[in-house]
Amino acid sequence: MKDGHEVHVLVRPRDRMPPGLEGAKVHNYRGHGQEILNAVEKARPEVVYHLASLFLAEHKFEQISNLIESNLSFSTQLVEAMVENKCLNLVTAGTAWQNFNGKKGTAANLYAATKEAFEVILRYYADAHGLKAVVLKLNDTYGPADPRRKLLAILREAALKKESLGLSPGEQKIDLLHVNDVINAFKVAGARVAKNVAGVEEFYLRSDRTLNIKELVEVFNKASGKTINARWGDRQYRPREVMMPWQEGEVLPGWKPEISLETGIHEYANEESNA
Repeated sequence: MKDGHEVHVLVRPRDRMPPGLEGAKVHNYRGHGQEILNAVEKARPEVVYHLASLFLAEHKFEQISNLIESNLSFSTQLVEAMVENKCLNLVTAGTAWQNFNGKKGTAANLYAATKEAFEVILRYYADAHGLKAVVLKLNDTYGPADPRRKLLAILREAALKKESLGLSPGEQKIDLLHVNDVINAFKVAGARVAKNVAGVEEFYLRSDRTLNIKELVEVFNKASGKTINARWGDRQYRPREVMMPWQEGEVLPGWKPEISLETGIHEYANEESNA
């Protein structure tokens, strides 16, 4: 919107609109495929950014239906609606977890498997209907106003409360990318898919700085000016823990990260709402 584009958003009625989207044209989704079709027909977008997803690091039996609904059914209905309205440019998010233990296409968990399955569906629509898509594969992300209870949020909370924190042995490595760098990547991908893409392309977004959790805590302490009293080994690694982020695959052309980990963590750890 800051760049002057007309923006349409498809949201659940109960969702709170994030700041900065005042003036966007809102289309409500109550779980019916026709609502997706109607929204695309009204918007006729030059580029669709598909960001909706259900993430579960570990799933339970009763969560499978929601996982499939969000990451496959909804996503496929969106692409079908695009094709029916001849809106053929898509940018969407995948995950580096689609490649587990250095094996491309081997998912770390069921969430990643649904992402891999959706790419197969995208290739069908590209071959059968001329869809053009860029899939951006992400590792871990962070940034201001992040509502998720991810590792950095847990570290920040423990530092503010001056509580000791039980963690895993801390040898698993992580690649953190600031949300503003991610946004810039999606903008670059949107321009690319509108002009150059044929079929489905996949690119990886990396910070070019991989460190283990112990090293991350050291960076957090130094960059934030706070202290984490970590109890290493209190928690076990989760089943199929990703010990090393995927390091292969092409990085998005025309993009590179700009925000250093120290700068991003300093700002994140000292947000006014958490001071």
